[in-house]
Amino acid sequence: MVSVDLRRRLQQQHCAERGDIQSHFDTLHLMREDLASMGHSPSEDDFYAILIGSLPPSYDPYISALNATSSVLRTFLSPDDLMHTITDEYEHRNLGRLSKKEENIAFAAEDEGRKGRSALMCFNCGKKGHKKADCWAEGGGKARQAPWDKGKGGRDEKEDKAKEKEAAASANEHIATWVAISNTCSGYPHVSDWPVSR
Repeated sequence: MVSVDLRRRLQQQHCAERGDIQSHFDTLHLMREDLASMGHSPSEDDFYAILIGSLPPSYDPYISALNATSSVLRTFLSPDDLMHTITDEYEHRNLGRLSKKEENIAFAAEDEGRKGRSALMCFNCGKKGHKKADCWAEGGGKARQAPWDKGKGGRDEKEDKAKEKEAAASANEHIATWVAISNTCSGYPHVSDWPVSR
């Protein structure tokens, strides 16, 4: 009666759609060994059929391709080979699932980072919501890169134009000074002959 009950439970085993195939196969293998120890081990063909019947429906195309390949090659997969092959497929599928989980974790961390930005305090300007490397104020990592500084008539652009005018006026004063000095000095060519660019 114990062996009959164990065989019935072996045949009723099913792996959930996103279940762990490896632990599922470990359970089936252990039940098979228990039956073998009682002298009622299922045959290779029976255990092969139990294995295929216990898989989730998403593995049906893979099993069909596997069976078609083995029939074309005229080879017979043992239950152990079948478990090994399906375990490889399970691990392959899990790699894609893990990378998606990692992406989701990365996106969640990025969102948390955005939410946590309000707690940041800038050491450059003293305002909240950013750090010195991202600060647009003078002395910050993004100084003179603020949106309002880039267009026409921005603060820095006006300051630069004023500085250019001051530099040009200063240069003109120096030229005028040299012209006055050279007019008073003898032995030098007349200033009007100099190639002065203005």
